Order: sequence, then C-alpha cells, then structure tokens
Amino acid sequence: MNYLVLDLEMCGVSGLYSHRYKYKHEIIQIGGVLLGEDYEPIATICQYVQPKYGVLDHFISQMTGITNDQIKYAPMLEEAVLHLLEWIGNRECKVFAWSNTDYRQLKHEIQSKGITNPEILEFINPDRWTDYQIVHSDHVIGSESEPLKTSLGELFSGLDIKFA
Repeated sequence: MNYLVLDLEMCGVSGLYSHRYKYKHEIIQIGGVLLGEDYEPIATICQYVQPKYGVLDHFISQMTGITNDQIKYAPMLEEAVLHLLEWIGNRECKVFAWSNTDYRQLKHEIQSKGITNPEILEFINPDRWTDYQIVHSDHVIGSESEPLKTSLGELFSGLDIKFA
C-alpha cells in the first residue's frame, strides 16, 4: 500500500455563474506527495488546473503563489486528474488530505462538471480517502497551533521538512 498526501488550491467563483456552477470555489492546483509502504517519499507532483468559472484574484495569488499565467493554459480538471492518476500508475494507494474540504471539493466539481470517467470516479471513492486532521485530533494535545504543526511534522518526518 502506498500513500498519497494531497493538497488542492482553489480560487473563488463569481455568483454570475451560479446558474451553471453552484459552488463558491474551483480547483486551480493539485499538489501531492506519493509515499511508499514505509512512508518514504517516492515522488511529488504539482499540476495546475485551468478553472472553467473561477477567477484567480490578487489575494489567492498572493497566498498561494499561483499566477494567471500558470493556470491560463493548464489542463481542465478532467485532464488534470487523469494526469494525476497516470502519475500514480498502478500503485494501490490511500489518499490523505488535511480536513475533508479537498475531498468534497474534488467530488463536487467532478459531479457538477459531468465527469464520468470510471478511473476518476474510482479515485474519489470515499473509502480511499482519509481526513488526516480527524485521525490525529485525539492524539495531539497542545495549543491551537501545536496540533497542526505536530501532525504535519509527523506526516512529513521522513521528508526532512520542518514545521516551525
């Protein structure tokens, strides 16, 4: 079993599109770290996604470092997720995300955009996903910011990444 630690970045969607797209955010980047059975890093991925309805505003650009040039000609969501699945290959993996937000966003976008690719639908099977925040909420005690630092530090301990 391998482990995929996934992080999605999103931009806002104007209410002008509410008749076609009912969500307030749209994915603009898929980031991931693929870990082996012993949690050793195998590979990383950063895939930009062109939003269909969303607009990358100054705040999101400053917060994420993502620019309009990076997403302007990026693949649309279906192609980006297929690229992610190709990158994973035939490895069996469990997906970890910090909170359930990324899973819900990906699932909602796939459904609302009418994506029916069987490989993508299998990828969003909820049995495959783990909310890492819930897993560690009972195991970490400390100040409000300490659980996040400690949990992420544990998760990435083999990657020589430090969380101050």
